[in-house]
Amino acid sequence: MDYKISKSDMLELLAKASEIGFQRGKEHVNDKYISKNKAFRIFGRGRIEEWISEGSIKIRTSGRGNTAKRYLEYAKLLELDASEKLTIHYN
Repeated sequence: MDYKISKSDMLELLAKASEIGFQRGKEHVNDKYISKNKAFRIFGRGRIEEWISEGSIKIRTSGRGNTAKRYLEYAKLLELDASEKLTIHYN
C-alpha cells in the first residue's frame, strides 16, 4: 500500500518520532549521552564508526588523553538508526 505525504509533513513526522524515541530511550539512560562502548552494543560497532567517520555524529569526551571517556548523543543515534531503516520515495 502506498501513501503520499509532503516533504514538510514527513520532516515533522520524523521530528516527532525522534522525540518519542528519545523519551523512550531516557528510560535506559539517566542522561542525554551514552558511552561509545554502550552505543557499540546497542547499534553495532560498524555503524557507529561509519556515522563518526562521515561526520553524522560527534564524540564528546570527559577527561583528557587515552583514559578520557567518550560519549555520543543518544537522541542523534536514534535518529541515525531510524533514518537508515526508513525508505522514502518521492514522486
